[in-house]
Amino acid sequence: MQELEQFVLEVSDDKPTACDLKWLAKSWFDSGPDGRSRAIELQRRAIEQASEDDLQFRVLLLTNLGMFALAGNEYQVAVDAFDQAIELDPNNALALNNAAFLYTERLGDPSKALGLAKRASELKPDDPSILDTLGWAQYHLQRFDEAEDALRRSLSLRDSAVSMYHLASVLFKQGRLDAAQTYVNRAIELRPDPQTRAEIERLEDDIRRAQNRE
Repeated sequence: MQELEQFVLEVSDDKPTACDLKWLAKSWFDSGPDGRSRAIELQRRAIEQASEDDLQFRVLLLTNLGMFALAGNEYQVAVDAFDQAIELDPNNALALNNAAFLYTERLGDPSKALGLAKRASELKPDDPSILDTLGWAQYHLQRFDEAEDALRRSLSLRDSAVSMYHLASVLFKQGRLDAAQTYVNRAIELRPDPQTRAEIERLEDDIRRAQNRE
């Protein structure tokens, strides 16, 4: 990747454009985890160089920066980028949804997340990822009936281990232990990633303890 970056700098006479930097940032990001920090740095430079008048290009750059930072677990950098994208384009459903996810899951502010998720769901009412984010924000605010509705709508559109785990969590909080266990089983059948699997197994332990107390 160093050689590729050097080539781009030489071709651009050491004056890469915002488009050049955007392309380089994506190339670094695609090279693997070790390239993420360089991708974020180059993406920031691209944003600095982008024309203030090219609104949609700036939104794209900010959204990409958010995605790079999210993948690198730099959550504050990510949410700041998504928030800036939303300021420029309030109808950007991707930025709204990703910011809502971060505020709920990583930054502990589900109240902030809920408004963003609702706006995203109004723009894309049949997007299962957005419905999942909406339901999960409602869960964290203990609005369990609304959370269940959003999560069931999400699952009616797409099977997802994460959404099944989220719905099982809602059902558990409602005391519907057998139903919660059913969705835990279905989530495991979908072979979730290791982090999601660990969260599902913790919930399953909680369900079993609650069942033993009955």
